[in-house]
Amino acid sequence: MNRHSWTIRSYEVGDEKDYLKLMNIVFPSYKCDLKRWRWEFKENPFGFLQVFGNSDGKIVGTMGLIGVPIKVNEATVQGSQAVDLAVHPESRGKGLFVEMGRKLVQEAKSEGFVLSYGVPNEPAYHGHMKYGWFHVSEIPVLTKMISKKALVLFTLARLRDLFNQPHFKSILNIMVLIRNLKRSTGVLVKRYEPLRPDSFTKRTVTLFDEQFDRLWKEASVQHQLLIVRNEKYLNWRYIERPYSNYVILAIERSNAVEGYVVLSTEVRGFVGWKKGYIVDIFAKSKEGIHFLIQLACDYFAKANADLATCWMMKNQLYYGCLVEQGFVEDTFSSQKLICRINTSDSAFRSTYRSVEGNWFFTIGDSDCI
Repeated sequence: MNRHSWTIRSYEVGDEKDYLKLMNIVFPSYKCDLKRWRWEFKENPFGFLQVFGNSDGKIVGTMGLIGVPIKVNEATVQGSQAVDLAVHPESRGKGLFVEMGRKLVQEAKSEGFVLSYGVPNEPAYHGHMKYGWFHVSEIPVLTKMISKKALVLFTLARLRDLFNQPHFKSILNIMVLIRNLKRSTGVLVKRYEPLRPDSFTKRTVTLFDEQFDRLWKEASVQHQLLIVRNEKYLNWRYIERPYSNYVILAIERSNAVEGYVVLSTEVRGFVGWKKGYIVDIFAKSKEGIHFLIQLACDYFAKANADLATCWMMKNQLYYGCLVEQGFVEDTFSSQKLICRINTSDSAFRSTYRSVEGNWFFTIGDSDCI
């Protein structure tokens, strides 16, 4: 197959069937079916774009953008997240990835998706860099050991990772690993001092309502660059998503919502250790952040989770709160955040660049969980 033996085109009704076949070939363990596709693409209230590589009447590649509203300084813009990149094994290494990407960003520009972001794996990262995406930041992954089993398994996994790295990086990471293990061991026997039980009331959320719009308006002023966490977005992302097992807890004071946290658990690996994820967390105050983190850790402990994980940028208040409550940075697991500006508007480009270092980003802003 040569470079020109395929055609690149936009989504057409009915493509979803062949899309599913391709996704299940490339990602056999990925939960991908029509229900999930409709939620993520067709029924996304913020829009979507999807392109396909077609060869001999078969779909051999796909790449998508799903719409998300993004707050950039004081304005809200139509943004998008790069998702579901897949190339059939027989069509790899021949330029299809980049050709699909170029087609997709052309459509993004014409449809008004002014800013796109993604959290790619290592191979996809290098491919995106070839057609206008740029590296924004590493996203720190913070972990808290809950059980002794987790401490042992985590240590073994990271030692394995060390042997797969260049010598110099291994030395640095050994030092980081020793420091973090020392902190983690202390966390297993020393809990963060509980907040007063009368600080907040808590409740389980089954539907986001207008109270969360008020929370967004009041709390978002503290941030310059983040996904808009209003009622419409939160319901689509966490309530309507198929097959999700999210537990959503809100805290209130004086009958007003002060914050929320989205939690998930998953059994991973052949040894069956249970991981807890702080998928999203958002609050008006430092006190509220601490209370939500404690609620999350208490929930994971009662669910017999072995460890808790959260993504958080270092320059965010939340990062310090997580560290205070026993989370340590897992330098082996950091994620790459990339972006692409799809508009020639110089004013927007200047505004984005002025706030780029202040991204607020959680696991829920990706499509990982």
